[in-house]
Amino acid sequence: MPVLDPSDGERKAIRSRSFYAQSSPRCSGTVLDVTDPADSTDHGFRDALLDVYLENPSRTLSTAFWKFGSRLDEFRTVVETDDVRVTRLSAWNEDELQVHWTRDRDRFPFSPAFVAESNLAVVHDDYLRHLPERMVGTAEPFFRMERRRRPHSSPNLPSGYRFQDVDVERETDELSELISRCYDDLGPDSETVAQWTEHPVFEEDLWVWIVERETGDYVGAGVAELDAGIREASLEWIQVLPRYHGEGLGRALVRELLRRVGGRVAFTTVSGRYDGDKGLKAFYERCGFQGDDIWWVFRD
Repeated sequence: MPVLDPSDGERKAIRSRSFYAQSSPRCSGTVLDVTDPADSTDHGFRDALLDVYLENPSRTLSTAFWKFGSRLDEFRTVVETDDVRVTRLSAWNEDELQVHWTRDRDRFPFSPAFVAESNLAVVHDDYLRHLPERMVGTAEPFFRMERRRRPHSSPNLPSGYRFQDVDVERETDELSELISRCYDDLGPDSETVAQWTEHPVFEEDLWVWIVERETGDYVGAGVAELDAGIREASLEWIQVLPRYHGEGLGRALVRELLRRVGGRVAFTTVSGRYDGDKGLKAFYERCGFQGDDIWWVFRD
């Protein structure tokens, strides 16, 4: 069976047809397993994606595994294998390109037109050479990194500060406000923050404040999530108010969350806006995270 290429003229054909999995959820040889979003009972793509993700999380997905996994039934999916292992994974619908991974990084079957016409397309840095430079200039880059070793020392919070658990039932307003004060263009409202507690990976002990002892003010906050099923933790929000930058609070906050995660996970991931190798990415490198994976987000 030829590789399904949702590009140019074929894009309309894909929208008008339904592709269903073959009897075996995994294919052999060069056969593809192609599923329609309506076929929510097939687990072949999810299992194949998880196998690859655990090999290299940051190169496989732009976000924590659970975030895409919870939306899997919204996408058409392709699995391609050789006789031994998975060689291609793709997931898309008429609005989004969310997953494209190939073992051979030279392969990118989606056309520039398909990427441009999608409301949202997430493309790994390895595949950018297949897209026109003018398109790349409109995309926003994000780094993704991971850490697999546990911290060997205490968080070393500077004197004058202490950690305190966030009261997740009463302090969503305060957390929303602190995050908003750390950005010019980003700020989840209190309702959105409260919704985070409904995530299947929510862990109350992974929400923490940094408190200034003298004033009792909240000057920093950290939120992490934990997927016990695959033993992944993800750092979601690491915020320190700008006037307190340079005191080592951010690094102490990261190390405190890693300490709290402890032996419950095999690895911890983090992502953020990429503003060069000396920006936020460098901060996480100093915290022990590794990786050079950059993901580009194209929005219509």
